[in-house]
Parts: sequence; structure tokens; C-alpha cells
Amino acid sequence: MILLVALTIAFSLYSAMVTPDRFGDYYDDGIYVTAAKALATGQGYRIISLPQETPQTQVPPFYPFLLSLIWRAYPEFPQNLVLMMMLSVIATVSFLALSYRYLVKQEYATQWQALIIVSFAAINWRTMLHASSVMSDAMYALLSVCGLYLAERYEKEPKSWVTGVGAGAAIGLAFLTRSSGITLLVAVVAYYLWRRQLKRASLPIAIASLFVLGWFGWSYVNQSTTEGINAAYYSNYASGYTQVIRNLQSLNDTSIFVTWLTVVGTNILLLIIGSIPLACLGLRYDLPQIILVSLVLTSVTLIAAGFVRQCRKGIRLLYIYLAFYLVLYLVHPGIAYDRYLLPIVPFLLFLLVSEINTPISLVRRELQSDRHLTKRISAGLIASVLFGAIGVVILSNWFAIYESLGSLKKIASKASEGKEAIEWIKIHTDPSDALICNQDTIYFLYTGRKATPSFQLSMLDGIPYQSREPDFNELASVFLNVINESKGQYLILNKNDLIDLSPPYQKSIEEFIEQRPQKFVPVFESTNRNSTIYRVENSTD
Repeated sequence: MILLVALTIAFSLYSAMVTPDRFGDYYDDGIYVTAAKALATGQGYRIISLPQETPQTQVPPFYPFLLSLIWRAYPEFPQNLVLMMMLSVIATVSFLALSYRYLVKQEYATQWQALIIVSFAAINWRTMLHASSVMSDAMYALLSVCGLYLAERYEKEPKSWVTGVGAGAAIGLAFLTRSSGITLLVAVVAYYLWRRQLKRASLPIAIASLFVLGWFGWSYVNQSTTEGINAAYYSNYASGYTQVIRNLQSLNDTSIFVTWLTVVGTNILLLIIGSIPLACLGLRYDLPQIILVSLVLTSVTLIAAGFVRQCRKGIRLLYIYLAFYLVLYLVHPGIAYDRYLLPIVPFLLFLLVSEINTPISLVRRELQSDRHLTKRISAGLIASVLFGAIGVVILSNWFAIYESLGSLKKIASKASEGKEAIEWIKIHTDPSDALICNQDTIYFLYTGRKATPSFQLSMLDGIPYQSREPDFNELASVFLNVINESKGQYLILNKNDLIDLSPPYQKSIEEFIEQRPQKFVPVFESTNRNSTIYRVENSTD
């Protein structure tokens, strides 16, 4: 009953955040919906937003396929965004419920431990934001825990071929939802090797491998032939990764080995030490620094200690999966740390809760014993600190949820600003005109005009790993190449486009435009003067 109440509250909170006005908060949500539209309208699995359409070989197809079913049933955009967001809500609640069952049935945690874990994950404000977006994370989280559960169950029920088929299908679909799902397949193979039962695992592994080989085959046959500054990004993750590393090599003037070490070292600091406690506990950045730093360091230490302690009890599939999953993102250049961690938050919380159980048991014994008064006072102080930390976590999430729900009006106001530009484009441009903008897929979906990004995508992925900021000439050169390659007729610029990621990049674009009034002619300005549309004159200068 408590679990049901917790999940019901979570479902209500997630649903309250569902509004089409939030569409576009993440760059990738437009990519998923564009791919879904292509499938639903019979255009194949292609990037139809680009002026020069190309096969979609970067984003695996299962999540866009699910979205395309919604588009087919309800083709009115943007009204169908609500159902797409609700798909994430349902997937997140299902993921939390299945995580509880997995932890209990596979005897990782007691019922009360699992209840605490799932409840904290459910009311986490970061979970709430991702659960109400059009992103693949929630669906991947659901499929991955399903794959873990069935793979371990199949080990105990080797004669149940249905369970083996289900495990393989879940693992395969997880990979077709997010490429990082390859770590799940590798973890299952490693686990059965460790258990010396690889022959028994041949059925689920073979089925999952068919999904992986199918996607690799599609990507190979449909390799993109387009060229340009963002061509690698539209090709596949390997090409995008290579381009990010090369950009960092050039910018930092370092060897490929040192560049790779920089990426790993930065991710250890920002992902492992910084983001894991924040994502698991829902801590806000505006907490007093002494409290925030203390909670972050204590939490990551306890999680690491919990991982070591659990592994000493026996190597199990969940621990192998967590290790492979985190190692993958240690070498991955990117800044969406909350997204990466969402599918494993309950399992990281399990490590934290299991490790906290030791001092709790000690405090309980000391308080109930007749030992020296000093020890009882010490136990009382430890208990006070522990309950104080729990109180901070609960309050942090409470205020963040309250502010998130209250921010919906501001989000609606911001969306109305974008609608001004969208309406102007619909009225004053030709359907054959191409746009250059920060939210290229969003403007394509709303206007029907082809669009390209106004920035180098791989450059933004490398921002946390730069040892120096690019100078104006470097950034201006990149922007000019983007403009000339895109051959777009209109440039849409918003003062807040890249301000959170790279203020120098944003400032350089504004200065570049101001210095070339003959090439960039302003034709529209929003009411609040944040958004401007420029007509791009045909010129390479």
C-alpha cells in the first residue's frame, strides 16, 4: 500500500509537469519527434528536418517507433506531444515499480529497503523533469531493469525458454532505445562467464545480439554521404566521438592520449563525484555550500563503500552492469549527466541505503544498551546528523518540485515568444526556405521549413573538457562555415540560446552578425526583443 501511494503521488507530480510548452527544453527531444514523424508519415527512418535529408543512423529506432505510433493515431502536432510525454510518465512509474520487484525478488534488498529506495527515487525532482519529457531515458530505464530481472530469473530457471527469450528481447530493445544499452548485453555475457554458465545463456544472448547486429547493419548500409561541419554528428556516435576528441586536441593542443585522460578525469569529477549524489538525492545547487559539499562527499563515499561491500558478498549481475555502464560514460564526452544516471538511480540508492544500514544498526544498539553514557550521547549525535541529512534531502526535493510546478507559467511565457517567430516564419517565408537556428528540429516541426543547427554540435559536447576558451576568430570561423554550408535563407537568434552552455560562443555569434549588417538583415524582432530573425544574403563573406 505504501508503494502504491508513493507511485500514485509520483504519477500525479509527473503528469502535472506535462505540457507541450516544455517541448524543446532538451535538444534531443526534437530529434526523437522528428524521427517519429518520418516513420509515421512513410518517409522512412530519416532525418527529414535537414535541407539535405539523410538516413537516421545515430539514434536507435525503438523509441521513435513508439512515438510514431502515437503520431499515427493522433497526427495533430503539437497536441500529440501530451501523449508522447505521458508515455514517458508511464514508463518511469513502471520502471520504479519493476525496480522494487527486482530488488526484492532477486534478494538484493529487503522490502523496507526497496520501499525507501523507490520512494526517494520517485519524489526526486530530477526524476520528475525527465519523466515528463519526450526523451528515451525513461523507456530505456524500464527495458534495462526488465532485462536485468529476466536474465537473473533465467539463470535460476534454465528450462524456462520463454524467460530466456524475454530476457534477450528486453536487452535487445534496450539497446535499440539507447546505444548505451550495449553495456547491458556485455554485463550479461560477463556475468554468465563468471558463473561458468555461458552455454545456458546462449539463448538470451543470441536473441539480443540479433537486435544489435540489425542496427549495426542498418547503420553500415545507410552511411551518410553528406559533408560539412556537423556531418560526423549525423553519422553515428563513433564519428561524433572522434570529432569531439579532435576538436579538443586542437583547442587544448594536446595528444590524443592526454585528451582522452582529460575527458576521463573530468567525468570522474563531474559525473562520479558530483552528479551521482545530486542525481540520487535530488540536491539543489543553491544549498549552503558546507551542507552541499558535505552531503555530496559523504554520499559518494558511502555509495562506493556499498559497492565494494556488496561485491565482497558475491559478484552479481547488477554490480557488473553498474560498473560497465559507468565506465562507458567515463570515456564519453558529454554534459547530460542527469540523463545518463536516471536509469540507474534506484540501484545507486540501493548501495547507499545498504551501507547506511550499518551505522543505523550500531546507533540502535548503543541507544538501547546500558553502556557508558558517553557512547549513548555519541550514538544520539550520529542519529541526529543522519536524520538532519534526510530532512535536508526531503526539503531540497520539496522546494525544487514546488518551484518546478510554479515555473510552468514562465515556461508558457517563453513558449509564446517562440510562437511569435514561428507565426512570422509561416506567413513571410516560402516552404522551400531553409532556417538556421539553435532549435532546428523544433522550428522544422512547427513550421515545416527545413532547418540546420546554427552551431557546431561536437564543439558544445567538448565544453567541460576545454583548457581554454576559443577566441573570437575561432568561433566566428566556425559560425561562418555553418552559415555557408547550410545555404539557409533565414537565421533565428535568441539571446538565451547558448548562454547556459557557452556564453563566449553566444557572444561571438552576436558580434559576428553586428559586424556584417549587409549579410544579416534583421526582418523580425519579438515583443520582448529576445528573438530576432535575420534574412541571410547570398555571400561567402
